[in-house]
Amino acid sequence: MGSQLYYPPQYDKSTVVMEVEEYPESFKRLDLNDDLFEKFCGEERVEFGKNYKKPPIIVSGCSYAYGHGLKKEETFSYLMSNLTQRPVFNFSLCGQDLLLSLQHAFSYIQEDENNKETLKKADYFVYVYMHDHINRFFSRDQIMNSYDRLFKPSKLEHKLIQFYLIRYILSLIRILPYLDKTEDWLEHVLLTAHNNVKNIAPNAKIIIVIYDEKLPDERFFEAYIANNSDVWEKYQAKTGDIVIHTKDLTGFIFDKNYKLKADTAGWHPNNKAWKIFTLLFVKKYITP
Repeated sequence: MGSQLYYPPQYDKSTVVMEVEEYPESFKRLDLNDDLFEKFCGEERVEFGKNYKKPPIIVSGCSYAYGHGLKKEETFSYLMSNLTQRPVFNFSLCGQDLLLSLQHAFSYIQEDENNKETLKKADYFVYVYMHDHINRFFSRDQIMNSYDRLFKPSKLEHKLIQFYLIRYILSLIRILPYLDKTEDWLEHVLLTAHNNVKNIAPNAKIIIVIYDEKLPDERFFEAYIANNSDVWEKYQAKTGDIVIHTKDLTGFIFDKNYKLKADTAGWHPNNKAWKIFTLLFVKKYITP
């Protein structure tokens, strides 16, 4: 397992229109070093607007929701906290996904009983999904790290997976039936996360935001298909959660004008993207 998709293309490309946008000539790829990592991804960004008295909002995701390459005051969580006058607790980290950011939330709870009680009162849980998450859900490391939550092992199995090699082998065995059933695995991950969220914040309204953007080339075709799969509608029907596309709120797909002009990895949203989206999102989905 690694950073590739583990299912064959199941769609005729001629029937799907995927908007592709190459990196502009002005785009600068930065060589990652310790200083740049600290600048782009190294700041502690869990608590926003902690002094506000309304029930909080919990945010989950990866570098997009974290605010990779942006000032803290330009991020989705900061803007949402400021607009709603609510505390926002953001457990997103660069290179992660829904499952690992939930682990981050559970660690936060274990640090202090007050943290547990605060998150328990949350009115909203917002997960920002981007195209590469489908890859990460198939990653060996992600599966091993989230094994207990994904598979609910028996007492014996739970003891066995304390040994790295056994956990590694069982992870391979567990994921094998899903390698050509990507949508089934995506649904399983989402439903697992839904139950985890309810353990943290029982009354929170869960909202999944699918970030729509023009991707650099057709290598991302399968990820694009996952973004627009009917698995999201099936998930909504089973859970009653809300799933939205950014393009449905903004009226357009984010392109090069809404991405960083220089980046250390991928091609991340800029402050303009979050400023536009957050205002529309809060207005429609968050109660004042």
